[in-house]
Amino acid sequence: MIPDSCIEVHTTPLDRPSVPVWFAEVVILARHLATTGLLEAFADQVHLRRGRFGTYETIDFLALLVGYAISGERTLSDFFECVAPFETAFMALFGRSSLPHRSRALVASWLMSIVLA
Repeated sequence: MIPDSCIEVHTTPLDRPSVPVWFAEVVILARHLATTGLLEAFADQVHLRRGRFGTYETIDFLALLVGYAISGERTLSDFFECVAPFETAFMALFGRSSLPHRSRALVASWLMSIVLA
C-alpha cells in the first residue's frame, strides 16, 4: 500500500447502502434522453388512460421500465428493493420526485393502458 497524505478514510458503524452498479448506466441514458428531447417527446406523445393512476405520469412508467431493464434484477420486487434507498435520486434523473407504488396490479394495469397519442 502506498501512503498518500491526500486520502482520508472515514468509517462509521452505521449501515449505509452503496449505489447499485447499474445506476451509472441509468444516469447516462436519462441524460441522453433529456438532451436529445426524447424524454420530453415520450412524455408528450405517450399517454395513460386515466383511472386510478393518481399523480403518476408516463414518465414514471418510462423511468421504472428503464431502471428495471438496466438493473438486471430478476423481479420487479427485487428492483424496488435495490433502488429504494436511492429513489429520490433515481426519479430526479427523469424530472420526477418518487417511484410509482410497488403494486404489481398498478404496474400491470399501466402495461395494458398505454396508448399512443
